[in-house]
Amino acid sequence: IIEPFLREYSLARTPNPCVVCNETVKFRAMADFADEIGAKFIATGHYAQIEDNLIKRGVDKVKDQAYFLYRLPKDIILRTIFPLQNMDKSEAYAIARELGLSVAERKESTEICFFPRGELREFLDKNGVCGEAGNFIDPEGNVIGRHEGWTHYTLGQRRGIGVPSSEGRLYVVKIDAENALITLGPREMLMKSNFAADNSIFHIAWPIGETRSAEVQIRHGGRTSEGEITRTGEQSGRIELNTPLFAPAPGQSAVFFESDRVIGGGIIEEIPQ
Repeated sequence: IIEPFLREYSLARTPNPCVVCNETVKFRAMADFADEIGAKFIATGHYAQIEDNLIKRGVDKVKDQAYFLYRLPKDIILRTIFPLQNMDKSEAYAIARELGLSVAERKESTEICFFPRGELREFLDKNGVCGEAGNFIDPEGNVIGRHEGWTHYTLGQRRGIGVPSSEGRLYVVKIDAENALITLGPREMLMKSNFAADNSIFHIAWPIGETRSAEVQIRHGGRTSEGEITRTGEQSGRIELNTPLFAPAPGQSAVFFESDRVIGGGIIEEIPQ
């Protein structure tokens, strides 16, 4: 999980290690252990449901974790139980308190688990992912400042840039790792309505070349947009949104929902400028 995470950042991409962990480590390890002890099912505390053998959004829409589970293979879905699927988080915590469980008082964590909150830059530097220092430029190519290393920034970032502007807030709209250039621009430059996804997974019958309407989500907790998804290959798709979404970035996951059920998803790759 960590090595691919570092590799993605070294390529100026925005990975989601939780998605990868659920697919390749967490659920698979649980299933293997269940097999060892002769257990038919596995259970986790994710806020999600299963309906018609598909992952579905949880009842608690705020804490819903279906986005993170979109890559679970069918054999895992068929033996998974989500005991919290019909609860919101406050109900789950209330039950934990009634039972005297210490988890009821544990501080909630929504961060990546292998480095402390707010210390991504230090983690990357410690592991040798240190992008070259260079220039901030505007969309016309004019130098407007200096940065300490391009790996310290991601598409859509606003905080920590430190470049004043008389024309409103500036965002990272492009990272040119080869030349250590970071383009800053207004938010509207990051609103995108079409992009491609690779390393995709499709949970329903979906012939290559077929287009389906679905709801698309590109980050956990982020808003969604209706759109058209065309399956372009065994593991690839093209997404055309009705309403643009903010800052889709290479390496992020785009997840496809139909009636709140996960019907597929993939890793964002190509984003037209």
